[in-house]
Amino acid sequence: MTPHAPLPSPQALALLRVLVEHIRTGTVRPDDPRTFLSYKQAHDRLGLDEGGDTIGNSLKRQGLQELAEWAKRERLPAVTGLIIDRDKLHPGNGYYELHRQPRTAVMWWLAQVDAAVKYDWSPYLAGV
Repeated sequence: MTPHAPLPSPQALALLRVLVEHIRTGTVRPDDPRTFLSYKQAHDRLGLDEGGDTIGNSLKRQGLQELAEWAKRERLPAVTGLIIDRDKLHPGNGYYELHRQPRTAVMWWLAQVDAAVKYDWSPYLAGV
């Protein structure tokens, strides 16, 4: 099986790989944001230099925004919902805005995470 959608940039694919590796640990519970990755954890796992006023904005500029837009465009689960603000246990506002969802759409967000956990991302990561 090969993906039909054009792949995102290497930066966005690297972030997707981090998310899929986290999913494959088996510790992600879609109903428990404490099992998701924080912006800092994702940033650190990628070994990125800080390139923004916050870690979240740095990650956004270095693949997060592109990955989110790509998944939306290709009608894939909104996998970037697995990255959260650790203090708020919620994704940033940009996640909801991109998907035209109110910040109160928690059930929608968790359903997207559940779909992302169950989705077979391997065709997009083959050879990466």
